Amino acid sequence: MSIIQAMFAGSSALTNFGEAMTVIGNNLANANTTAFKASSSSFEDVLIQTVGGGQGNGATTQIGTGVGLADVRQNMVQGSFSQSANVTDLSIDGRGFFQVRDRTLTTDEKLDQSGRPKDLFYTRAGGFTKNKEHLLVSSGGMVLQGWGLDDDGNTVDNPKDIDLSNYYIQGIKPTPTSKVTLGVNLDSTTTALPQTVPYNPEDSATFDHETSVRVFDSGGTGHDVRIQFRKAPMRVRATATTSNANLAAKVVKFDLNLTDAQKTAGVKEDAVTVTLKPDKVGGTTLVSDPITLPEGSQVLDFSKLTIGGKPLTDSLDATTGYQTQMKAAGGGTTTNMSGFGIFTIKFTLGLSDTLKAAKATSDQVTLTLTPVTGGTPLVADPVTMKSGSQEINLATLTSGGKPLALDPNTRYQIDYKTTGNSNIDNLVGTDNIPEIKGVDNDGTWEWHAVVENDQLDLSQRGANSNTLTALDLSTKNFETAAPGGVDYTQGKLIFNEKGQLQKEGSIPITLKFLGADSQQILFDFGDAVGNYGDSTNDFSMGAKSTLYEANPIPDVGNTGGNGCHQSTSPFSLLRLEQNGFPSGTLDKLAINEAGVVSGNFTNGQSKDLYQITVYDFDDEYSLEQVGSNLFNETNASGKARKNFAGTGSLGNIISYSLEQSNVDMSAEFVRMITTQRGFQANSRIVTVTDGMLEELLALKR
Repeated sequence: MSIIQAMFAGSSALTNFGEAMTVIGNNLANANTTAFKASSSSFEDVLIQTVGGGQGNGATTQIGTGVGLADVRQNMVQGSFSQSANVTDLSIDGRGFFQVRDRTLTTDEKLDQSGRPKDLFYTRAGGFTKNKEHLLVSSGGMVLQGWGLDDDGNTVDNPKDIDLSNYYIQGIKPTPTSKVTLGVNLDSTTTALPQTVPYNPEDSATFDHETSVRVFDSGGTGHDVRIQFRKAPMRVRATATTSNANLAAKVVKFDLNLTDAQKTAGVKEDAVTVTLKPDKVGGTTLVSDPITLPEGSQVLDFSKLTIGGKPLTDSLDATTGYQTQMKAAGGGTTTNMSGFGIFTIKFTLGLSDTLKAAKATSDQVTLTLTPVTGGTPLVADPVTMKSGSQEINLATLTSGGKPLALDPNTRYQIDYKTTGNSNIDNLVGTDNIPEIKGVDNDGTWEWHAVVENDQLDLSQRGANSNTLTALDLSTKNFETAAPGGVDYTQGKLIFNEKGQLQKEGSIPITLKFLGADSQQILFDFGDAVGNYGDSTNDFSMGAKSTLYEANPIPDVGNTGGNGCHQSTSPFSLLRLEQNGFPSGTLDKLAINEAGVVSGNFTNGQSKDLYQITVYDFDDEYSLEQVGSNLFNETNASGKARKNFAGTGSLGNIISYSLEQSNVDMSAEFVRMITTQRGFQANSRIVTVTDGMLEELLALKR
């Protein structure tokens, strides 16, 4: 009977509107639940009944018999974010789910009948904390999953539990120092100590500057290494030294010409006296004992001369240069005298095309010497110079007809001008850099590494009572062949006229600290520049060998800011780094947008530990809700696909934040009202239908 059917239709509506009200109630109940996804109900009509035949137009009479709940669909729209004070509170800005694992299931319980894992779930609720076992877990105890990372930051193995126990309990192993990088400014105005003052690591008066660095051995124990800098002792010349290690020699070339009377008498030699007049004001003039020399060209080594029967070198002042005069007892003359001293330059004169066309063999050259530290330039009188390679002693030049007033304590930059537009190449001083140094070695520094004796193994302890000069090269040959045969300056820092590091000598030092394994430490003072530079710091510390490369970088006009340089400013430490560290345990965590979990350790180091795995689905709306903010994949959702956060369609991970519920309370109240009205209307259907049945039953009375 249709009246009964009307009652059942109303009853189905009451049932399904009640279900819809339950959905709304659940949404509102979870308005503050982290990452909760609201659901919405949709309805469909059910069981259409045909009650009549055609009415002449082919139509039939159909009556509906009620309503059914067609679908309860989740709204997977992202919720808003709220800030948190916990670094492991995470949210995903965009698509994606975290994967968590239920550790309570036994091995037999982990797979369902279809082979699908039962212990893995997906969630957007990123409220993770570290439990007592140092696992990152959700509020329900589910363990967050991620890839392990190797030392290079590459992922290894499959996603697994993010377990920090090893880092909190065992920490990270110590790494012995293998490289120390230094950048210092060395004061170019420092007056070099004389060679008569030997270097002593325990006496600060024997070196100019000092800094220290903390290095670590194979056991993680720290040791202080002192780096001491000493301006290279001044010498009269740069190309040779006498047998007396504390003094320098003077070598000159000259021609001895005998007089006609001597030649007529058959004399072939003469006694020559050498007078050395010091450039230093108040210095002592030295007059040698006569030495018998033959006529002709020759080289005189002053280390062979004597004064009162004693070596002349015993009387030399190593802090000054000398003007040399020679006198022959028989009246002979000395000509073409050229020293190899501090004012000798070498160059190549290339004649201009015009002069070559005129078959000229020389040109007039005017030299200008400008003090590097400022001051009035010295302009020499023009001199005739022949084509080709040659040397000139600047002390023989004049200015305005008077001797060129060269200051032996001043550095000069040389410029030239030629009458016939000729060109001068390879203009260098005796130390092969394009400047003339009034005081030799004024751009050269020694460096020494010093370690306390009691910090070293017995086999490496030095003679001093409490220090060892691990790299005391002041008594060794500075010019040494590096691996590969490349010539470089070991134990020296050499700067050009711009204050740039032109040569730096450093090779790995083998140290064996007390109770630790032997280790090599390279002291890197920066990149050498210029055509005459080297790169002796370019070592790669291999497991089996030490490789060396000599590739000087171009001179770009800077002052070597990436390493050491020399200027008139006081000594300062610009950079000091070393790559070793002691053992340490995990102190703090950090998580970036890619989901990389990094640890900051108590030894000051940081290390990437894990990368959180993020998953996506073909149809995330079809995931199955299993409670506790967890979802399961279904056939409709498709298989979970893992990837890194921020790649493809996946969103970035945001630390210190939580995703909020996406429940729209205003929309829920509107649905509540419409659902309530529908429920009221259908309850009236039941009431009215009941009255109709009563009227029907009353007919028999």
